[in-house]
Amino acid sequence: MMEPKPINVTTLFKSLELVSFNAYEKPLDLEIDINKITFGMSLNYRLNAEERLVTIFTPIDIFSDESKSIKLGSINVKGEFVVENFEEIQLNQQLPAQVVAIYVGVMISSVRGMLKLLSKGTSFEAAIIPIINPLALLQSTELKPTEAI
Repeated sequence: MMEPKPINVTTLFKSLELVSFNAYEKPLDLEIDINKITFGMSLNYRLNAEERLVTIFTPIDIFSDESKSIKLGSINVKGEFVVENFEEIQLNQQLPAQVVAIYVGVMISSVRGMLKLLSKGTSFEAAIIPIINPLALLQSTELKPTEAI
């Protein structure tokens, strides 16, 4: 098995923006077990070669349990990263998975902190987005750019 070729990335964290946050009232008869709360992630990203910009959106839904039948809330955060050596690392209108994984890891960690602050007083305030391996997440979802802008 071949070792992945090291990639040197020169990048700057440009911005972090809360796109939306929603907390829904839970049904009165619903008892929430904090250990069963589930997060649904659907990450996507855009590339802008002209501006050497990678924009990642991290919409996350919060459900009462694995059945995902009762949605407790949602959060969507947009992060922008400038890649100084964009032309060197871009392949076929995509970035290598290990590069995107770095940005996804930063975004998920940022969303975890934002959600902790914003969810005070909600039915899911004690829930924390679990620590995940961003590269494994990318490989399981086959994340590709939603559009080249």
